[in-house]
Amino acid sequence: MNSLLCSLDNVDNHLRTGAQKLCYGLKKLGGMEAMPEDKPTIIAQNRVKCICPKCPTYNECMRTDDQLIFCLTGRSPTCTFDKKGCLCPACPVARDLHMKRSYYCIRGAEEEQK
Repeated sequence: MNSLLCSLDNVDNHLRTGAQKLCYGLKKLGGMEAMPEDKPTIIAQNRVKCICPKCPTYNECMRTDDQLIFCLTGRSPTCTFDKKGCLCPACPVARDLHMKRSYYCIRGAEEEQK
């Protein structure tokens, strides 16, 4: 539904601005599942704001594999680790995208935890 709604190809010109605002709102309120086609762009834009390397749970395995932004990409596919604390609630990426979960590196991306 959201992807269809947010495809502006078939929207009349006088409705285009309203539809764009609605799509922006869906993305902000619904996180990544609202507009999955934008996921690679959103990941690239937010990677620089990621604070995962500062987290006590982040470890050498993740650092070696350059794994970041678990809130969008999901749990680490290759690393194992112990919970040592979580900075996710304080992360600017999670805050900007209205995410409410924690330990994304262990539990998976926001949409996986819903």
